[in-house]
Amino acid sequence: MTQPTRSIAARTSKIILLLLLAATVFGVFHIYALSSQLHAAVNAHHAFAENQPAQGEARQRLQFEGQPAQSQQVLDLADQLQQRARWLSLGLAGLGLWLGGLALTAYLRGGRISPAAIVGASDSDITLNALPGAVIRFSLDGRLRQLNPAAERLLGISQAEATGRRLSETLKLIEHDSRQSITPTLLAELKQGNLAGLGEQACLITQEGLELEVEGQAAPILSASGQTREAVLAIRDVTEAREQGRKQTWLAEHDALTGALNRKAFEERLAKSINSKRASEYPMTLLVVGVDSHTAVLQREGTPAANELLIQIARLIQTRVRDTDLVGRLDDTQFGVLLPACPDEIAQRIARTLHESLGHHKLLWGKADYLVNTSLGVVHIPRNWETLDRVMTAGMAACAQSRASRDIAIHAN
Repeated sequence: MTQPTRSIAARTSKIILLLLLAATVFGVFHIYALSSQLHAAVNAHHAFAENQPAQGEARQRLQFEGQPAQSQQVLDLADQLQQRARWLSLGLAGLGLWLGGLALTAYLRGGRISPAAIVGASDSDITLNALPGAVIRFSLDGRLRQLNPAAERLLGISQAEATGRRLSETLKLIEHDSRQSITPTLLAELKQGNLAGLGEQACLITQEGLELEVEGQAAPILSASGQTREAVLAIRDVTEAREQGRKQTWLAEHDALTGALNRKAFEERLAKSINSKRASEYPMTLLVVGVDSHTAVLQREGTPAANELLIQIARLIQTRVRDTDLVGRLDDTQFGVLLPACPDEIAQRIARTLHESLGHHKLLWGKADYLVNTSLGVVHIPRNWETLDRVMTAGMAACAQSRASRDIAIHAN
């Protein structure tokens, strides 16, 4: 892989830093040498004074006047040392101001100072760190090479901690349903020089143990000779977006009051079942349940009580049918139940159990209780019926017949 080009600003910063460091080192050694000479001169001055016995102030003045050369040397060295220390202080202050400016800039930008910011980062590194999405660079032998700040936040691990570690330890990608790692497949595709997507069921296990739904694509990085030794993965967290999508889909298909399928979604699935190839192999039955006491509750207790009645009826129906059966709200007072792959005798047994449970159910509202009256029509869908309208018409007719007879009504084909 070719070396990344350096920007002019990055090169200038590096040169200035090296010059400041060199000047600092030179100044420290120079001051140390001057201080050593000054120390030697002072020792010589003290030794000379001790070898000349002197008592009283006059004698000391004579001794000092007798050694002008030594005293002048000490003063000169002290003056040089002071000047060098001043220049070194200015140099260190300049270096401190420069590093402080970097720290302030990083703080205001909400980032941090990295070694690359001090010695000069490449154009590609600057671009990579500026991207809002997570980008991960790794070798094809499964070693992590680089994370941008967004990737650090997503994975829950820093660049320093992750560099050099195995990809399977830091980038734990699995398929949602199978719970199998998708990293080996990803690396295999990249080694062949192909682009590799993560797939619709990709999930990421972070260092904190959180499971996130992610999407992304990886691409190999070619060297100047055309060889592939590294790759880069752009990845983003789509957990919230997909959850919102699932909620929107659910709301579009379900009745907001009862949680059952709305009529449109129920009829779509019923039509799909009628027209499927399996319809000729497995018998199906449609149940239509009418809540006859809804009008009386609405007139006496109002909308809240009538709505509560529908909610309880929907829940009761769900508990009396199989998990594979579909329950939908057809209108204000009717529910539909599709029993796929269900023999007629089993369907009639389910219908009878449901009708009895509804007949014993009571709505308690305030001080009053209401015995629920329902009608239930049964349609064993013949194999030669291929239209939704024909099935639904038969179901409505059977429900009306049940309301008149006050018992389960089975539509005669």
